[in-house]
Amino acid sequence: MGQNVELTRAAPPLKIVLKPAGTVVVTSEDADTSTIVLFPQSFAGSGYSAQSGVGRTFEITGVRPGEYYAVAMDRLDVAVIADPVRLRALIPRSISVRVESGASVSVQLKVNHLPE
Repeated sequence: MGQNVELTRAAPPLKIVLKPAGTVVVTSEDADTSTIVLFPQSFAGSGYSAQSGVGRTFEITGVRPGEYYAVAMDRLDVAVIADPVRLRALIPRSISVRVESGASVSVQLKVNHLPE
């Protein structure tokens, strides 16, 4: 959950349950190379990005279960993926993706050309 927990001798018993992560398989429709960004719809927690090489299908593994937006861009722009305001602007060009525990989900994305 992204939070630090301090454990001491006086702490009550603790049960930790690990859930298997999911996988997102992405097919990019109109470019051989692109950057895929997967970011939580709540804008809390971690997002994921992957750059494709030659070929239009690749996968992002180790994705925490949850609701995400997925968007394909023609290049990696760190300023965009690091700024929540700029990420929100990508929502109309994104698709909604639900990642289930231990499951794989496939999505097809069109590559968005970012302004220079």
